[in-house]
Amino acid sequence: MLLTIKKIFFEAMQARQNAVVYSVMAFALFMTLTIQGVIHGNLEMTHFAYALITASAFMLWIMVDHKVRQSKSY
Repeated sequence: MLLTIKKIFFEAMQARQNAVVYSVMAFALFMTLTIQGVIHGNLEMTHFAYALITASAFMLWIMVDHKVRQSKSY
């Protein structure tokens, strides 16, 4: 089972690196918020809303950066 998950993850990483990195980072952000909220006892939905806004901003940044880098040759 674990080998299959690793294989799927590595194949996805090779095919769509930016999307996989974004997804993993967004998941890590939400998990960090969840763990911090459970430990401190102040788990609020507004924190997740802020995290969703932040994750969306990073996704937009990645998409714009990818388009700009394709149009310029360095």
